[in-house]
Amino acid sequence: MKKADKLSRRRLLQASGAMLAGNAMGATSAAAAAIEQKATETQTALALQKLLRKAAVPLAKGARVVVVGGGWSGLTMAKYLRRFNPAFDVILIDQQSAFVSFPVSNAWLADQVSLDFLSHSFFDAANNNGYHFMQATVLGFDRESRQVYTDLGYVDYDYLVLAPGIEYDYSRIGVEDTEAQTRLFHRYPGGFVTSSELLTIKNKINQFPGGIFLLNVPDGDYRCTAAPYERACMIAAIFKRRRVRAKILLLDMNSEIRIKKTGFTRAYEQLYADYIEYLPSSLISSVDTTATGSKPSSMNTPSTTPSYTRPCAPRA
Repeated sequence: MKKADKLSRRRLLQASGAMLAGNAMGATSAAAAAIEQKATETQTALALQKLLRKAAVPLAKGARVVVVGGGWSGLTMAKYLRRFNPAFDVILIDQQSAFVSFPVSNAWLADQVSLDFLSHSFFDAANNNGYHFMQATVLGFDRESRQVYTDLGYVDYDYLVLAPGIEYDYSRIGVEDTEAQTRLFHRYPGGFVTSSELLTIKNKINQFPGGIFLLNVPDGDYRCTAAPYERACMIAAIFKRRRVRAKILLLDMNSEIRIKKTGFTRAYEQLYADYIEYLPSSLISSVDTTATGSKPSSMNTPSTTPSYTRPCAPRA
């Protein structure tokens, strides 16, 4: 009986220890979950507090105009609003730290101008033209309260100008999957939105070993209609200078060249006949980002191996 009692007491102690450990683990897990929830709530509260506080901008000395977007149109609006009505207090908001011009960027791709020619300081532009620049990301705006909300707080306004630029509409070429869209954006950028795209495009051109180089022309309305036609010529000139054995397939979603047709046709047929093959009415129905094939839906052509493609029509 004594042995049995000892075993029973031992088992009781073991069971009690296991229960205590289990309770301790449960308590620890609950405490950890509570701490994590509290941290999340704190972060959310801080983010909301930051969002809902007034941004650190100078007090308005007249009717305040907030211009969202520091591209060509936003910069032009900020400059000439101040010039034609000096009583306006103008603030330009852009998330980028410096202005990089996409128009004229084709000349930079061909080393005809330097990057300094395309890049300019937002602060210098603001100082030279009498308005304020605020580097921030705009998250939304309220028309009733007349406030623009940014990641640095809100800004009151009397007048609001929206010039945020464009985004890519990949669904126009049959790409709906978000992962596939992300791969297209990073691997085959169009060069319409960020300066990083231009750097990637230039690296692709300079490192191209030879073969088929695929470039497409979107249909619809977009910034600088001549850009893809001109870019084909610039790339062909680089390949010709470097003696790269390459063929540029220019897939135009339009039925013909939309701008400066005579000049571009002459360039394709005379200057770069060995490098550019122009294919009109080439509607792209899908793009396989995991393979190396792209099939124009309206043409009976074999799959090609693209190194770079302007993959979509920009969406205003």
